[in-house]
Amino acid sequence: VEARLPDVSAKAGKVRSHLFLAVNDALPFLRGDHEMREQIYAFLRDRKLRIDVFALQRTRDGARVLALDRAKPVLVAGEEVVFEVVVRNVGVGHTFPGGTNDSNEAWVELTISDERGNTLGRRGWVDEERYVDKKAHFYKVIFVDEQGQARLKRDPHNFRVPAFTRVVGPGLADLSRYRFVVPESAAGKKLTIRARLMWRKFNRDYMKFVFGEAGMKVPDLPHLQGQSIPDLPVTAIAEHDVTLEVTREWRAPAPVNDGELWQRYNDHGIANLLTGAFDVAERSFAEVARLRPDLPDGYRNQARRWIKGATPKRAVPFLEKIDEIAPTDPQRAWFWGRYLERIEEFEEAEKMYLRTTRIFPADRNAWKALGRVRFKMHRYEEALPAYLEVLKIDSEDVESHRQRAHIYRLLGKEREAAEAQKAHDKYRKDDLAEQWTKKFLLEHPEINDSAQPRHIYALD
Repeated sequence: VEARLPDVSAKAGKVRSHLFLAVNDALPFLRGDHEMREQIYAFLRDRKLRIDVFALQRTRDGARVLALDRAKPVLVAGEEVVFEVVVRNVGVGHTFPGGTNDSNEAWVELTISDERGNTLGRRGWVDEERYVDKKAHFYKVIFVDEQGQARLKRDPHNFRVPAFTRVVGPGLADLSRYRFVVPESAAGKKLTIRARLMWRKFNRDYMKFVFGEAGMKVPDLPHLQGQSIPDLPVTAIAEHDVTLEVTREWRAPAPVNDGELWQRYNDHGIANLLTGAFDVAERSFAEVARLRPDLPDGYRNQARRWIKGATPKRAVPFLEKIDEIAPTDPQRAWFWGRYLERIEEFEEAEKMYLRTTRIFPADRNAWKALGRVRFKMHRYEEALPAYLEVLKIDSEDVESHRQRAHIYRLLGKEREAAEAQKAHDKYRKDDLAEQWTKKFLLEHPEINDSAQPRHIYALD
């Protein structure tokens, strides 16, 4: 890149760039570095996350239509529907958001508008005071102190417990749901449902603290003139919209047979599975298998659904199908292990977990599972090394500290047990955590409602 200042390392007027693009667009904004802001903006929107107005459920009969932009179902004037929006972490190597999530701010903005641009329903707007709608679907963390009060000043020494956490893990998906009553007056018209994944590096409370109580001065730059608290940029990381016709009578949606859509069905299934909506997830995963019978994903995730459910043996046909079409699939052993553990075939599960640790040696869950089945077979000396492998990966893993303390006691190693117990007590959740969290959630019902796995947002 061009050397902007005299630099002894410059060659022909250029130096090597040490730029590491990420999500902090606040600092370049505050220093007026518009070029950097544009690079970050392009980076954020470059296939990192995806948002999808994917499904609707009719309240009248519970029927659900998927892939709305392809199925093109009609909306019936006067009916109530619930739109389902999926956010997928596609290209972030960690949770979204990550890092300082007590001051980061990401959320879903949903708007429904008519052909003239009139807004008929919305959630997730930014108001005149530059605060985000408090009933939005947020991705962030709220830490509270011992009085159950939110800590909003980036003071981690006062953090005691997260009262609210929502992030999207790498490769995972999240679901938000929105109730909407189709206006009678919309008959014969078209409505557009638009979802955007929004991002602001620092929330408004933190900015008010920094440029108010903390006394930081607003930079003397043209784009900040007249602002006592800088109005940080809000970025739409991803967006998606669907336009649907409103009629007086229901008609069947169009069939969807495009195999390229399989991943969107898969995302919808994963998001529902994570909320415990197993039956909804199963339907989406079945569609994945129908659209792409050559891939293991649809069968694997149907197996996952049954392994997590009350009748794990129903997973077997799907696991056997993966063996047939993808015998070298690296995840096969893990899911067979999960199934075999569920039906208490611990010796066979151990073999599968061992195979998994060879394929994924840095996977803490695989080592933890191996330790767990060995413990269940009362092979404590063999279980211990598996938990120690977990702690090499994550030295703060509470479960592994608890288990090794238990194993040391069973083996009569009291000194080692005391050391493990001390580590467990250091990292475990505080006994009063629930009390502090409860106080905060009672005072903030909108956060408590949003934290429920199958919450439905009303539109204003």
